[in-house]
Amino acid sequence: MADKPDYIFTRDYIDNNRIPAADGHLCVADVATGTGIWLMDLSSRVPATVQLEGLDISFQATPPTEWLPTNVTMRHWNIRDPVPEGLVEKYDIVHIRYLCLVLSDEEVPSVLQNVARLIKPGGYLQWGELDTPSFRIEKTRPDNDASGLLRLYLASS
Repeated sequence: MADKPDYIFTRDYIDNNRIPAADGHLCVADVATGTGIWLMDLSSRVPATVQLEGLDISFQATPPTEWLPTNVTMRHWNIRDPVPEGLVEKYDIVHIRYLCLVLSDEEVPSVLQNVARLIKPGGYLQWGELDTPSFRIEKTRPDNDASGLLRLYLASS
């Protein structure tokens, strides 16, 4: 791969929409950022002029502000609340993952409306979730006992 990526996200068989990063002036939001690790990783892959913002209800799990790259900021916002005016149509790309762990089925429509308000016209939403039907337990050795792990998995399914 070239030193300067043409696109922000990895190229794989699932990726058929290419998000150009050539201009270097994108604004990217990571909704429910958690630890901020996705933004930290992305910051090393994009020009320093790309603005990266983590949105969450708590930043107890993120590094101290002074440890963040200069183009990474954190902002308080609860995805269940209306979008603050300053965030409406602000972002070229909005990234979300694992919200199925915290949202009820009834909350999804209003959350999706909120998220849509964050995106600039022509912008992108990248929403990734767990693929629980493909989960499996693989033992490293046949004699390892995995019965407890299997019970835990079945109880959570």
